[in-house]
Amino acid sequence: MENRTIDKLIAVHLFSWKKWTFHNPSRSGGIAFSHEGLVPPEYDGSDLQHLSMIMPHYSSDIAAAWMVVEKLIELGFYPAIWIKPGVVQVYDKDERCIVEEKAAVPMAICLAALKAVGVEVDHLS
Repeated sequence: MENRTIDKLIAVHLFSWKKWTFHNPSRSGGIAFSHEGLVPPEYDGSDLQHLSMIMPHYSSDIAAAWMVVEKLIELGFYPAIWIKPGVVQVYDKDERCIVEEKAAVPMAICLAALKAVGVEVDHLS
């Protein structure tokens, strides 16, 4: 599964982003085209706010992945992350390994977070 697909799953299932249909007006007054995107829960529908919305790269940026860890803690999970040569393991508060991934730390955090909230994803190959 690609990083941006994982990022979208994190945005929807942990941070409550939602689908939104954007309508681009035509010069004649109708709608030239529409497209769907994801918006954070605080989005108010304004064009200016839309231009500043960028979904974080949760699965590839450690700073964004740390937001995922903070959200897990807020939701009542207390993850511990163990890094071994080539393997990342994430444990829950009961000291059970909830995910072991041969992936970079941000991706492993995201996969563990999705699993913790009940979202199954295909394994990365």
